Amino acid sequence: MNTQTTMSNIQFPDFGAFLESIKENNRKMDEKAEQYYKEQKERDAKWEAERREQDAKWEAERREREAKWEAERKEREAKWKEREAKWDAERKEANEQINKTLAEIKRLREDNSSKWGRMIEALCTPTALKLFKERNIGIERISQECRTANLWGEDKMEVDVMYENGHVLVATEVKMTCSAEDVRYFLSQMERFKEYFPGLADRTVYGAVAAIKFNDGADTFARRKGLFVIPFTGEDTFTLLDPTIPPKAF
Repeated sequence: MNTQTTMSNIQFPDFGAFLESIKENNRKMDEKAEQYYKEQKERDAKWEAERREQDAKWEAERREREAKWEAERKEREAKWKEREAKWDAERKEANEQINKTLAEIKRLREDNSSKWGRMIEALCTPTALKLFKERNIGIERISQECRTANLWGEDKMEVDVMYENGHVLVATEVKMTCSAEDVRYFLSQMERFKEYFPGLADRTVYGAVAAIKFNDGADTFARRKGLFVIPFTGEDTFTLLDPTIPPKAF
């Protein structure tokens, strides 16, 4: 076989065309990749825009809801304040009316008590004058509703009736109804009598309790504490009961 003839018949590939083909394929792949990245970027931008739009919408809705809730809260608070102001005004008016009524009741009670006290004083005084005289306590002067404060202007003491002469004084508490607690309070006041009435400090001071009615043995209690007791005995008359111990000098 002729070697030269054989080599001339062999077909070699076109490497140039092959390389161009590869380049063309690479170019197309780059174009596709670029197109894909472009489209992806556009999709991302669209999604980001949609997300921002949705976020803005949600934020606007949230603010709208919060503004609505805040407006409703302020409206409720305004209504509550209005109701509270109305209730306060009504409560104040009611309290003023109650206080006015209580003050009137107190005034009527005090007025009634004062009237009863003066009546009891008027009724028991003749008996007291006579019976104290029998006990060698001659009464030269009668003072009613004696009020004073101590040397420092603190507190006050009131004595309904004072039967006195130049040496002896009988401070008398007058009650419509007298209880043991009334007696205790009178005794506590009498312990400070000369502090409240320093001008009478040179007198021998005794205490007495006069009443229409004594509750729960208050008269016996008073006598055991050294007080004179002037009870109502009926028929507009009173009597004088001596203490069951020597009269207490304050």
